[in-house]
Amino acid sequence: MTAIIIIGIIIFIIYTATKKKQPVQQRTKITNSNVRQKTEQEMKDELIQNILKNIKITVTTSSSTKSNYDDSIIDVTGNYEKIHTANNIVEFESWKIGNKYKEELKLTQSEIEILNGLIDTDNKFNSIRFCAINLIRQLLNCLDYLDEYLGVDEHKKIKNEIIDIEARKHYKYRQGSFNYNNALVELNTRYNQCIYKTCENELREFFNVGRKTDLNWYFHSQESLAQFDSKIAPILIQYVREDLSRISDIDLESEIRINNYNRARYKIILEKIKNEFKDNEVILFNDKIVDLVKRNAENPYIENIYFEASKFISRYNKNLGIEYYIKYLYHDLKSATFDNKKLTKTIQKSLFKTNEQLHDFEQIISELIKDKNLDKALNAIPKIYEVKRKKIQLDRTAIKVVQQQHTGTVELLNEYLRDDFEDENNLIQSQEVNSEEIKIEIIQKNEESHHSAFLSELSLNPIHISILELFLKNNFSILQSEIEEFVKSKGVFKNQVIESINEACYEALDDVLIEEEDDYYTIIPEYFQKISAK
Repeated sequence: MTAIIIIGIIIFIIYTATKKKQPVQQRTKITNSNVRQKTEQEMKDELIQNILKNIKITVTTSSSTKSNYDDSIIDVTGNYEKIHTANNIVEFESWKIGNKYKEELKLTQSEIEILNGLIDTDNKFNSIRFCAINLIRQLLNCLDYLDEYLGVDEHKKIKNEIIDIEARKHYKYRQGSFNYNNALVELNTRYNQCIYKTCENELREFFNVGRKTDLNWYFHSQESLAQFDSKIAPILIQYVREDLSRISDIDLESEIRINNYNRARYKIILEKIKNEFKDNEVILFNDKIVDLVKRNAENPYIENIYFEASKFISRYNKNLGIEYYIKYLYHDLKSATFDNKKLTKTIQKSLFKTNEQLHDFEQIISELIKDKNLDKALNAIPKIYEVKRKKIQLDRTAIKVVQQQHTGTVELLNEYLRDDFEDENNLIQSQEVNSEEIKIEIIQKNEESHHSAFLSELSLNPIHISILELFLKNNFSILQSEIEEFVKSKGVFKNQVIESINEACYEALDDVLIEEEDDYYTIIPEYFQKISAK
């Protein structure tokens, strides 16, 4: 707009100047009567045109350097924006995939033109460098393979048929018309785009990324898509899948981006790691988890990798199971939402054999939540399983005084010992030998089950054993109402007892022993045999 105003001012000045010179021109003598004298208006127009021809107006960029400055060029816009230069056209199209990778992949001019014609190459998946390079290679290889497999002429014939159907059926162009011929170039690019997207869909499936693209974004008529799906797609898919079986390992940076794009992808890989695990390969399992975590460095769901790994490995290695759980909690604390998922009672039971171990673990967790010091928490793990010997020191004089002053001293002493020193594995009993001597005996509780019909390590109590014997008598299937009636007579709750039996047997079975089926409780006979004493 500024340029137009300035030009208008210049023209006005010229017009004013010529008007003042008019009398002089009128007195000029005409020497050749045969030459037509120019009119006043013609002379004005000619003068203006001559002046305008010598005025150069351009638009420059802010990146222009002083070395390129030409003071004969007048900048009248103030926009400072480059337009219509050869260099500008190249810069403007540098984002196109052919131009972007032409140097790195040493592409030919025809390959660059094929790739630059593609219109959908910059989504979150195919713009990842590893994916982009593989898709370029596959597209170009597929075009060559179709020529080789079908023959150049046959491939061209099929392609032209697909393009012809699209132009006539979807765009309603008459074959051979001006619009029809103009559309052929664009539709040829759409054909290449369909091949590219077929390659991308296969690459997504190979990397478990999903979200495939439907080809009807590029060919709209059902007839042209049907032709592509029947005559081209099967050949492409078979070729690409064979090619992907030989694909090079993905680099770390690219896989980090893929895992951040598809944040649930870790589940498939973690499941594979668990399925391949063998009892004596704890170190290999840990190496795989470390690598999986590294490849999910930008995935906000990284905490779940540690949690699932903790649940799995706790049955095989207690220290590593606790380590993973602590790392889960640490990353959970840093996340947007603190979920604080707990380990199941069954897993806790397999990790901690005493209340003291569980208490030490909970103390570590509590301090981690407060100070978020991961190294401190990890270093404290071995202390959970350190053998802690209890030292019982008794003041015999005090005991004698109490014995003389109070009745029931032994019972009081037993209560004292149970409160302070007894745990789920040890039973402490005291017995008066004489007026000066009390016998204190420490008995392992699991010794009581040595004579039961079930494995001693299960630590089943008498109620548990009675219920299991009922199952045996009733062919491993009992009405829930019968169980409820039985446990009521013992002063306990049905669900609590069934859950405690399942927890006691889970480590031996790696599964639930007693299951609900309609109104019945049932046990698989093979599971019953596994927990029975040999």
